[in-house]
Amino acid sequence: MKHAFIFGTNIYISEKNTVSYGRNGDLREFLVIRSFFDPQQKDGIRELIVDADFSLTNNEPVKVVHNKIVTGINVNMVCEPDRVKIYHVGHEVPVLDIFQLDRHEFGSFGTIINSELMVQDPDIALTIKGNIKVGEGYISIDNEHLYVDEETFAGAVNNAHHGVIITADQKIA
Repeated sequence: MKHAFIFGTNIYISEKNTVSYGRNGDLREFLVIRSFFDPQQKDGIRELIVDADFSLTNNEPVKVVHNKIVTGINVNMVCEPDRVKIYHVGHEVPVLDIFQLDRHEFGSFGTIINSELMVQDPDIALTIKGNIKVGEGYISIDNEHLYVDEETFAGAVNNAHHGVIITADQKIA
């Protein structure tokens, strides 16, 4: 199964369902997609289910297992069949927002992502936005940019053969 992970205007194509942060050769997996939303599924799981392991920007740890908060007293979640949002209590913008696109939504992006989605024809496409820490690293994703530590990325296409690996120098991805 081929997955497209979209961070701002950056797209990673991978057959693996994981997202990790890399720094100085150290990799930390912080997001695993356990299942995808499938309205046609007759038996079994039909919704987007994730595991996540990161910190808020104030260094408070957050751990989610199968869409359930295991660690993090100042966070809450809103889960829909095709979307998972994790909020810092008292804030209106999610610290992590994972949204599975329907196929008819693939064309709603700019030229680079739209072209890549057409060429790669992934089974699943996810947009991911947020503002989190992973270990000592800082990751922020908005509609256009992926910020990793002090670096900014936009308009990149990456084949992520070993799962998505986000780094400030983008050499591991």
